[in-house]
Amino acid sequence: MNQDNTPREFTLEEFRAIKTLVTESCANYDKKYNECVVLDGRCYILNNCYTGSYCKYFKRAVLPLEPTLENQLDNRSDQPFESSMDNIPYKHCDACGLPFTPIIDKEKYCSVRCKKAGEMIKSRELKRKKRMARQKKYA
Repeated sequence: MNQDNTPREFTLEEFRAIKTLVTESCANYDKKYNECVVLDGRCYILNNCYTGSYCKYFKRAVLPLEPTLENQLDNRSDQPFESSMDNIPYKHCDACGLPFTPIIDKEKYCSVRCKKAGEMIKSRELKRKKRMARQKKYA
């Protein structure tokens, strides 16, 4: 939070570090299903893009693992955030082109919506190639 207790938006570096902390260090996060075991659904922290409201477990047990991030989010430090996890790999979404941090190396899309759009484009391209092959065969 800022000095006047108003939430601010996470920077890209902060969000990447938070996502890495949750996916690698949170005991409540299930990598197989990409969800929070306690909430039985999508992890609240991964959907949160503003400071100020965090999962209690994340704030007490996971965030202290990265003290520079904890200080930056609590605004106890005026220094820009530099994570010890600066080598976090990121990819560009095949559908929309925006950068995202993949949970699994094979991920190509940043969201379910982009995945559906990408699959639709791939399906159309495959159908077009089949039509072209048929036309050449009978031409």
